[in-house]
Amino acid sequence: MWGAGLTRSAVVAALVVVGILLAPVGRARADSLPGTSSGARSGVPPAAATVPRRQLLVVGRVSRRAMVHQPRLEALADWLAPRLAHVGIRAGAAVIARTPEDMIELLRRGRVDVISDSVLSLLRYEEKAGAQPLMLEWRNGQSHDQTVFFTARTAQIFSLRDLVGRRVALEDRSSTTGFMMPLSAMIAAGLKPVALATAEAPVSAGRVGYVFGHSEANISAWVASGVVDVGAFSVRDWENKRTNPVQYREKMRLFYMSSPLLRSILAVRSGLDGVLKAALVQALRDFATDGEAEAMRASYYRVSQFTPLTGRVAQDLEEARRIYRRIRPLLD
Repeated sequence: MWGAGLTRSAVVAALVVVGILLAPVGRARADSLPGTSSGARSGVPPAAATVPRRQLLVVGRVSRRAMVHQPRLEALADWLAPRLAHVGIRAGAAVIARTPEDMIELLRRGRVDVISDSVLSLLRYEEKAGAQPLMLEWRNGQSHDQTVFFTARTAQIFSLRDLVGRRVALEDRSSTTGFMMPLSAMIAAGLKPVALATAEAPVSAGRVGYVFGHSEANISAWVASGVVDVGAFSVRDWENKRTNPVQYREKMRLFYMSSPLLRSILAVRSGLDGVLKAALVQALRDFATDGEAEAMRASYYRVSQFTPLTGRVAQDLEEARRIYRRIRPLLD
């Protein structure tokens, strides 16, 4: 890594080569980085500082809504950095990658140290970039999630087997509950899902067509209005009046719910220093009781605690790996 004598301009120049700008996290707003090859976005503080890469902890996430996620990652990086000072960390930074492929490249190059994502997305980073699952994130007090399939109340659809020849609206390729879990459920039921260019495209004989709605609200609207036959997303989104308004829900019914799956995992990049990794684990164990993290327990995705991937959770992680292997041929 870079030596301690590097100036900030040298650090920035080196990082821009891979299309990303990193800086210690401050409380200023994030600045956009147009024209970067990775499509990433990072927080830039009001004052520059000289921080060699080896003394910088970089927290990352994949999203096309950087303005929403950037402050949350900055808060986590800002909280972690001083708790890792004893192992050489002087500052934190936050990076948002636009696509999973961008994040895979960043992880391979060692540009992101810590990443938070849904479990099946993280297993893709494990396969493609050697990411190492570290801790389970409990969001809104929940450690697991489930996918539901729903259709119009009048539709003659009562099981996954009834989806042959139908159109299903899913969220996007990076979504666990809105894409990967529904895909796995259909494959396990013996169905043959195929991507459609539009919701109006014909479905091949013996297949199930799926189209991306890109938001839970769109999926609800499409099913309620008959644009598609079926929608699938998290049971949390089904119960949420913002993503599934009452006027839509009244026109629809559930017909399938998946088994619970681990919800969100925090992982580290391959090759992260073992001493730093151990310090990270200890800091995250303290998150639930640290008074200084009280506000963050609400702002950082409502994560109430981080717990080890041991015991039953380790078994559930292996089940997630089996699901990932089932859908792996369709992910590319």
